[in-house]
Amino acid sequence: MIPLKKTGDAPSPLSSKIGFLPEVCLIYGLTIAFLGASFIGAQAIGLPFASLARDTTAVLNGHPFVGMISNLGVLLFAMATGISLFCYAFLAIATSPRQAQFFLATGLFTGMLMIDDLFLLHENIFPLMLNISESLVFLFYIVCFCLYCFTFRKHLLNRYSYFFLLAAVFFAVAMTADKIPFLRLVLAQEAGDLLEDGAKMLGIVSWAAFVFRTGLQAVGVAKEQRQPLG
Repeated sequence: MIPLKKTGDAPSPLSSKIGFLPEVCLIYGLTIAFLGASFIGAQAIGLPFASLARDTTAVLNGHPFVGMISNLGVLLFAMATGISLFCYAFLAIATSPRQAQFFLATGLFTGMLMIDDLFLLHENIFPLMLNISESLVFLFYIVCFCLYCFTFRKHLLNRYSYFFLLAAVFFAVAMTADKIPFLRLVLAQEAGDLLEDGAKMLGIVSWAAFVFRTGLQAVGVAKEQRQPLG
């Protein structure tokens, strides 16, 4: 026998005051607006819309494995960004606002690196289209990183700091590998590319591991603090 619902029961989420409609309109409205802006932009610069919508290797008829390692790096950046923003949203209502700010800054910084790597901002967009040198872009990232380290130095010094330090070392190697003439003279082209891109991938893996382990620890501590005693 199915029990009848009492009139005094709490309202379901769909019948709440806010409801789901505004959220749905926001999500799909922004997506449709983005697609529309992309279509108009493609027409303005003389590109077929399919060139923006489809995979790069499909548009250029390239080998399916072209850019494989770079794409995996972008996925790891995206994972770290998502973890950071989730931890921010969770910790903002569960524990210290300062710790939530740390994860927000981590997510924004990681997302900035992800977008740069995905669209080759420092290699193509800024130098070729906006006339901003690659060195100036690197300097901007270094300044942001230093401010991030100084502002959240207490949060960076945890039991997983070795991942953070390794990420900094690997990224430094990747940024300077092609700037040192001696290395290019000693190493063959393939070996030099392996050093530069390999160090970059190791840096991304280290950064993602740091974010994952630090976020997992922070969420676990916050959940323990919220559990009622007794």
